[in-house]
Amino acid sequence: MQNKREKLLGRLRSHYRLEFFNAFGLPFLFVLNSIVHKQPIGINSIAAFILNGIILLEGSFLWYSIYRKLTTKLNTDFISILRLFKFINLLLIILTLNLIVVNQFKSTFEQVGAIAFLILAILEHINYFEVQLMYDSKNDLKYLQLFKKLKISKLKILINNYK
Repeated sequence: MQNKREKLLGRLRSHYRLEFFNAFGLPFLFVLNSIVHKQPIGINSIAAFILNGIILLEGSFLWYSIYRKLTTKLNTDFISILRLFKFINLLLIILTLNLIVVNQFKSTFEQVGAIAFLILAILEHINYFEVQLMYDSKNDLKYLQLFKKLKISKLKILINNYK
């Protein structure tokens, strides 16, 4: 039977790998779908999937940093990077939202894609920096059932407790 540390390391490994894969895999599938169905895509959807990819890459980096901190003796400070990511994300979300509002869509396909990627990016940002939206373990589900509220995100706790 795995101990708690091994389970945590396994979860962190799967998180950083999946986030990395999704940063490239989701836009690839979107572009492939647009080619197959001969649907034009424009700056709105491109901006939205780049934003989503950036936030997913940040998540991959952050989960990997926590994993490395637990598995090596390296004492890297990534809290200042967290704060920078949070600020940059908010700026990029506002810029992308403005771009989508101002620019005309080339197709309904692009409109749906741009809005979907923007929503995913916002949800990922909230999941990382505000409240935990992903509940993927029994303990997470027990907490949700018992307290009937969302957990504060681990990264928010790290940022708030950092001196």
